[in-house]
Amino acid sequence: MKKRSIFPDGNYKFSGEPWPQLQSRNDRIEITRDPKTAHKMGSDGRFLAWIGTNEICVISPQWYPDNIEHPDRGANAEVYTNPDPKKYVELETLGPLSLMQPGIGWPTSSTTPCTRGRGKVWRRI
Repeated sequence: MKKRSIFPDGNYKFSGEPWPQLQSRNDRIEITRDPKTAHKMGSDGRFLAWIGTNEICVISPQWYPDNIEHPDRGANAEVYTNPDPKKYVELETLGPLSLMQPGIGWPTSSTTPCTRGRGKVWRRI
């Protein structure tokens, strides 16, 4: 989460449902998947990180200046969590809004280092 987010809580929740598993802590937002309810949030943070039981994955996308308009109220990153029985989490990065002509693409890149291991022993995958 950036020091000065455009969102008062550092994020935007897409529904009015309570999400007790979403916590703002110092300079980051921590989320645990809710087993009963689906949730989605947007942020203007600089990276996304997934820390699982045996995996760590960090997504560092190409970022744009703060004055460039992004979708979903200005979010450049989003997280969706799905309830049981289909247990999954989506980490998404969003590029700036742009009027594009048919057949024209928008170049972008991201870095996604992932590691797998047990306990304190990790290896890059």
